[in-house]
Amino acid sequence: LKYHWMIVSILVDCCARNGCLYQACEYMYGYEKLNQEPRHEMYRALMNGCSKYNNLSLAQHVYDKYKATFTELTHEREQQRICNVALLLGNIYARNSEFDKVEEIRNELVKTECASEKAVDKFTALCVKKELRVDATDM
Repeated sequence: LKYHWMIVSILVDCCARNGCLYQACEYMYGYEKLNQEPRHEMYRALMNGCSKYNNLSLAQHVYDKYKATFTELTHEREQQRICNVALLLGNIYARNSEFDKVEEIRNELVKTECASEKAVDKFTALCVKKELRVDATDM
């Protein structure tokens, strides 16, 4: 995959939107292997696909790799992106009634201080009231 990152990102997004999550994952990892350049856009597209198709195991795997890849970045915008992906993962856990995991993610967000109060409040409501949606746009 010796293409521009944007082309591969679009390919990952199209596959993820159509339920070809593992194929999207292969494209993303193939691009990273050849180019040594992980891209937020690819991870976010894949996480959105995992959310759409409720693939909890792949979502957790992608989130763990995303966090390991980008955690050392201290720029506020980078930290915000990690929080957005964490919120997507929290939504998937909530949809699967795994509210203990939702609480763990909420606590992680509070500890890293990257989420806004509004987002943490909505995440708390998700844990307590077991509501099903927290939007990353509220960050």
